[in-house]
Amino acid sequence: MSFITSLVSAFKGGGGSRVPVADDEPVYATLEGSGSTRRPLSPVHPRQRYPREGGLELSWTRRARGGWHWLNEVEQPLVEQDEIYEIGIGEPAKPERIWTSDQPRFDLSAASLADVAAGYPGQPVWVRQSGSYARSLPLLLTHLPSTI
Repeated sequence: MSFITSLVSAFKGGGGSRVPVADDEPVYATLEGSGSTRRPLSPVHPRQRYPREGGLELSWTRRARGGWHWLNEVEQPLVEQDEIYEIGIGEPAKPERIWTSDQPRFDLSAASLADVAAGYPGQPVWVRQSGSYARSLPLLLTHLPSTI
């Protein structure tokens, strides 16, 4: 008897061992990471600069979901409706202050830096990308100075 004939015979209940078609009870599993592929990738390569005239210049490198090919001299498509970043002070889950930028950079004037450093000394400054469906995980840019 061929393999196919014995398999068909087993499903019909004749001869040989019976092969079950499905479980008697439903099987349940927890779905983890639901929607995680819709979250933008975190920015990378934080940079900070304190210009001579005062203030703080922050910048980072953006990344895009689906942009896995490194194309020289060509800007990667963003794969989001808009390029929006949230820059915050304090814990990302409950920021003390928050700003937005449509470029992968953010500048604080000397007066603004003095104001936030006095109000939130030593606090972390971070950035995350706001995507069409979710926000990226935050990237630590720097900590505010304790004194100016």
